Amino acid sequence: MYEIFPKSLKEFIEDSSIRLPRFQRKATWEPKKRFELGISIFKNYPLGASILSKETNEKTNPTEWLLDGRQIRDTIRMIYEDPENLYIWAKKYIGFKKNMDLDTLRESFKSKVK
Repeated sequence: MYEIFPKSLKEFIEDSSIRLPRFQRKATWEPKKRFELGISIFKNYPLGASILSKETNEKTNPTEWLLDGRQIRDTIRMIYEDPENLYIWAKKYIGFKKNMDLDTLRESFKSKVK
């Protein structure tokens, strides 16, 4: 039986009952993907669904296994724990330079973020 239930972003990243199964691949997203997800969040775009499998046991608290959505959850957690990560990802993706004038910076940003 499948169950659909919404969680806020904060609930999703702070929920300590969510675990990663052994077969879950490692974090693979590059700064570009992480930055673009951050922009999507700020633009209030839907993030899609994550798939969790709930395991209940009389002896222990329920555990939710994150089957799909690890990259999204990791990225949101990284933004939540240190918002400067967005700047670090943007710097790598957009190519910020120390002496870049404001107009060039705006053009570079606009060309990458549509």
